[in-house]
Amino acid sequence: MRVHVTRNAKRQVDEIWLYLAELSQNLESADSVTCELDERIQGLARNPLIGRSREDLGEGFRSLQVGLHVVVYKVGRKTVSIIGVFRHTQNLPTLFQ
Repeated sequence: MRVHVTRNAKRQVDEIWLYLAELSQNLESADSVTCELDERIQGLARNPLIGRSREDLGEGFRSLQVGLHVVVYKVGRKTVSIIGVFRHTQNLPTLFQ
């Protein structure tokens, strides 16, 4: 199975890196968080059902918590589509209405 990261999700990961780099003034810390996100996202190719079902967000949606962030994705026949990466405190059902 392959992983497809949407433009929106890529932008969100970039924004997470930028926010952390500016907040902490520590590029290694920002790199560490986004590397963990990337590794866990790519790991969905091997185990796409590891995240929990999120039918409250829409049919077929799943989410995977990675540190303080939540990766929202859908599993297709051959592809895992990463829809977005959000802060764990965000009200996801509201964002997906």
